[in-house]
Amino acid sequence: MKQDVLNFKFQNKKDFYVTSKNSLAIDLIQKWPNWNNQFVFLYGPNKCGKTTICKIWQKKANAIFLNKKKIEQFFNNTYENDFNIHQNWILDNVDLFLKKKNDEKLLNFINIIKEKKRSFFLMTSSVPPKQLPTKINDLLSRVLN
Repeated sequence: MKQDVLNFKFQNKKDFYVTSKNSLAIDLIQKWPNWNNQFVFLYGPNKCGKTTICKIWQKKANAIFLNKKKIEQFFNNTYENDFNIHQNWILDNVDLFLKKKNDEKLLNFINIIKEKKRSFFLMTSSVPPKQLPTKINDLLSRVLN
């Protein structure tokens, strides 16, 4: 019996290995702040490294991980000072966030970021943008562009 040797060419980014499947996402993160768009949407199956990529960008861009509580604080004006200080945002698992009927809040948040024109927003999902659980066409439009 002959043994096959698998020749993986990994590029170590601390605790994350860059492969051919995730190299595009890592290259994009490395190019920040020279992105063509304020919004980046990464999607892939669970456990493929999306959260790790978010954490790499979080350190590089001094970004804040969003959750429902932080978005609610933002809209209740108890988080506004941080919005002015921290200009970069991450919403990991946006598909799960939207399943809890937070689509209007997310649309408003995206509109405010677009208005400021100084902030960047990274979103991840286990589904492509067109399959996000929302009926708000404006939100889909923002995510797709």
